[in-house]
Amino acid sequence: MNVVWFKRDLRWQDHQPLLEAIKSGEPTFCFFAIEPALINSEHYSNRHWKFMLECVEEVQKVFSKNNCSFSLLEGNVIDILSSIKKQQGKFRLLSHMETGIDVTFQRDLEVKKWCRENEITWDEYQQQAVQRGRKNRKDWTTQWDDFMYAPIAKVDLSKLNTVTLDESLIEKFRPKIEIKKEHTDMQVGGRSLGMRYLDSFLDHRNQKYGRHISKPAESRTSCSRLSPYLAWGALSIREVVQATVVRMKEMKYKRNLANFKSRLHWHCHFIQKLEGEPEMEFKNQNPAFDKIRNELNVEYLKRWEHGITGIPLVDACMRCLNATGYINFRMRAMLVSFWTHHLLQPWQSAADHLSKQFLDFEPGIHFAQIQMQAGTVGYHTLRTYNPTKQAQEHDPEAKFIKKWVPELNNLPPQNAITPWTLTQMESMMYDFELGKDYPQPICNVEEAGRIARDTLHEIKNSSTARHFAKKISDVHVNKK
Repeated sequence: MNVVWFKRDLRWQDHQPLLEAIKSGEPTFCFFAIEPALINSEHYSNRHWKFMLECVEEVQKVFSKNNCSFSLLEGNVIDILSSIKKQQGKFRLLSHMETGIDVTFQRDLEVKKWCRENEITWDEYQQQAVQRGRKNRKDWTTQWDDFMYAPIAKVDLSKLNTVTLDESLIEKFRPKIEIKKEHTDMQVGGRSLGMRYLDSFLDHRNQKYGRHISKPAESRTSCSRLSPYLAWGALSIREVVQATVVRMKEMKYKRNLANFKSRLHWHCHFIQKLEGEPEMEFKNQNPAFDKIRNELNVEYLKRWEHGITGIPLVDACMRCLNATGYINFRMRAMLVSFWTHHLLQPWQSAADHLSKQFLDFEPGIHFAQIQMQAGTVGYHTLRTYNPTKQAQEHDPEAKFIKKWVPELNNLPPQNAITPWTLTQMESMMYDFELGKDYPQPICNVEEAGRIARDTLHEIKNSSTARHFAKKISDVHVNKK
């Protein structure tokens, strides 16, 4: 028999393992496992499990409509596979490859060892244009194209011959996870909703994509919002690429969708980096930066995580993220830059908190982007985002700031962006006292930014940093 192990690929179309199971004609058991190691991980939280369960529930409904079964289990994967083998005998294991956190990397190594010891064939299939064992990026872009424009795996579930296992086994691994309610603005999981987001973006929402992509408020509707559906595999990235290309052929003005498509390319590019360098989750890519940010200021962390730094755009972005699971790319970069540059704090602490909050947490993108924004790669341009300037450029009326930091509602926009500039008379006029109604700023933005730039540029220009930057570039920069 076949066993199809669903990971972060919670869909029934463009699913090669399912298609291979159908081709074999053999009875098939399909399952997704909620793993205790992931529940206890510092990178996942209730919002992820809620979204995941919503995706699973839709998969189960579609399977049921086609007289197929799909099991949601909770437990260690090897324990689950061992129980299946004990009940059914040998089987063929099918799944997609996964590039995830160290917990899933180590789990896959253990599963591979278990399969070898138990004479179980494990066939893994590419889910994205991410390849195992690459030493550099030679021809990677060409191979990305080859994968993305290959035919979509069309699955006819009516031809899938699924089996259910003994009730005692299902009971043994019955899910016990408890899910709490989340903010009403949190996106809901499921393939059908993901398709609706895709259709509306390609149909009309993309028209202001380029204009609004950097704006914290407007980007919430003008960006695709597909990232959590891609992160959990409710949609495949190949489906999104091909649908985008079809829509571009129908349009006169293609720039916005062309820019969007280029970001889908970068999506796989960053995941490939983690695939080839898994220690990126823990260590600076460029060891020259190991000499700084080695002490964590717990008070800074508390204020940054809860959005009470006294820097309005920083606080508004963090509060919005904590409540809704989403902020746009530029504001994510600004949050990381502020933490690692202005406060000179270790990026690892930021990575832990943000991964819990990002509903679309994708490990390959997450750690690569955080290190890039922290400046620890060594060959990128160092970007120290000034939160005051970012607010003035992308939220000049302070509408986003005031929505998430209502303490500043009575202030004019310019003062809501920089409340520390209020004169004593203005404070009295607006009945506002800095330090009482809203925190004093955690740092002097201008001065802290200057110190950060000087510190980071000195390291980046060192012979040690340049040496490692060259080695990193040789591996990760695309070579057509």
